[in-house]
Amino acid sequence: MEVGFKIIAAGFLVLLFYFTGFVPRMSLNVPEVRIDTIEVNSDMYKVFHLDSFGIETRLERPSASSEVALCVPAAYTNLADNSVDGLFCSDSKLFNANKINSSLKGVFMNINDSCFIRKVNRVSLAELISEELPNLKYAFQQTCLVSNHSPEKFQDNNKFQRRALVEFSNGKWAIVENESSITMNEFAKQLAALGTRNAIYMDMGAWDEGWVKTMRGRLILGKFKTQTKRQSNWLVYTRK
Repeated sequence: MEVGFKIIAAGFLVLLFYFTGFVPRMSLNVPEVRIDTIEVNSDMYKVFHLDSFGIETRLERPSASSEVALCVPAAYTNLADNSVDGLFCSDSKLFNANKINSSLKGVFMNINDSCFIRKVNRVSLAELISEELPNLKYAFQQTCLVSNHSPEKFQDNNKFQRRALVEFSNGKWAIVENESSITMNEFAKQLAALGTRNAIYMDMGAWDEGWVKTMRGRLILGKFKTQTKRQSNWLVYTRK
């Protein structure tokens, strides 16, 4: 009887994940992430609020049983060698200082737990690193989407589900992702419409797999999830 019950229970958990994307709550040892759903121009957006968590960038994907409450891909991955594309900093260790990607016009930095997103070029980013290096804890390069409330313009017309790290006008932070497939131009404009002051892109498409801990359990994020094993870096919410 006990063996049969375990088989039935295991089957139920598999079906629950298949149909909902949730891994049932077992022993999630961190507070849940607060999630809001908002409609913008007929598209549905999920807002994963930072609240009392801290933001970190890591080279290794944390386990689901860790203190991490949310985990998503951050910077792009270099397809040639599966390394981080552009400048990156984790736990005060700087990587790729001589490999700044000049095509990426955005940078996120955590300096002694004070975070900001800034629009940069190669020269201004190098100067910023030189100034802030003694206190720099976490950083990554990415595509700048919104700078000082103004959406950036893009020529790329490819359509994907999109995700971004954002700073709102009220100074609050969140990860924001939409539901439908849209262009970068559409995404940037809709983020600005949400009241975003600054926003930076997160890697998506085949690299989109992430997860977040909620009251219902661990919700798996992403639609494609085919390149997760090659993903080189992660942004996480952790206890401060």
